[in-house]
Amino acid sequence: MSALLRASLRQVSVRRGVAPRRMMSSGPEKGWHIPFDYFSSKTSFAVKLTSFVALGFSIPFIASVYQLRKAGGA
Repeated sequence: MSALLRASLRQVSVRRGVAPRRMMSSGPEKGWHIPFDYFSSKTSFAVKLTSFVALGFSIPFIASVYQLRKAGGA
């Protein structure tokens, strides 16, 4: 479709008072955009998320303790 034709169609839809349609589609159910099943067990999700975040946060501290012990500082 040429740019001129699209522009003219857009003007016609604006003159008619028709709101332009969004180019996004909505999902069929709640949580369709999440790649895992969050809504079935929120407790299980909370435990897994907390352990994942805690492990990621503790890695620098574990690495620093390892380096200090390796150097004989601790």
